[in-house]
Amino acid sequence: MMSATKPIKLYGHQRGPHSWKIVIILKELELAYEHVFIPFPDMKKAEYLHLNPNGRAPVIEDPNTGVTIWESGAIAEYLVETYDKEAKLTYTTSPEKWSVKTWELFQVSNQDQYFGQKAYFAMTGNIDHWPSHATQFHTNKNIPTVTAYFGDEVKRSLGVIDRHLGRTGQAYLVGVKCTFADLMYVPFNIILDSVLFHQEGFEAEWEAEFPHAYAWHRRLMERKAVKEALAEKARAEEEMDASGPWAKPYGAR
Repeated sequence: MMSATKPIKLYGHQRGPHSWKIVIILKELELAYEHVFIPFPDMKKAEYLHLNPNGRAPVIEDPNTGVTIWESGAIAEYLVETYDKEAKLTYTTSPEKWSVKTWELFQVSNQDQYFGQKAYFAMTGNIDHWPSHATQFHTNKNIPTVTAYFGDEVKRSLGVIDRHLGRTGQAYLVGVKCTFADLMYVPFNIILDSVLFHQEGFEAEWEAEFPHAYAWHRRLMERKAVKEALAEKARAEEEMDASGPWAKPYGAR
């Protein structure tokens, strides 16, 4: 593992899940970092758009290499390629390294998109439970067909992982070890029960219907880096809530 001499600067949001993928990887690689929280409206200002023209999070600035990168998948690949010289979170052999990339891209193109949309419509349909979201969502309308569609897509995504793990008999997505691709699923998986399927008791359904995917998730939750990252996330959310209302919690990418 290459040692960074200066902390990597990570721009993110307390609740936006995407920057927490990067925190987990930084902690796994034991890299020093500074997590700068940016309010969502400020991400559309010129200073931040200079870092990320898409105006979202996360972004990293690495003073050790002079590199600035946005998009969570690109950042994850950069960190592993630059600093994980012992291949702790990846493989250097084929086809394993390509399988890792496959599952990484499935996360950003499938889990990320469908889980995010399900979260959005879950909250638009229940502003009474999330009153501080009303400024962003401007509605309290429940659209059953849309909610059901994204709910089905979330379950389809879980089914893909469940079938894969059941077929291979592996503890992780690729081979015998946890890779950065596995870890990228954690920040959205942790809101399945509390947000995406709020008050539906989904965790029990998850365990019953997708047992391999559920056991995989619980295995990831036991990792030291994951525990530390989620504890940091909880503290950051508490501090933000204490300072005032927030909006657009799951929109950054």
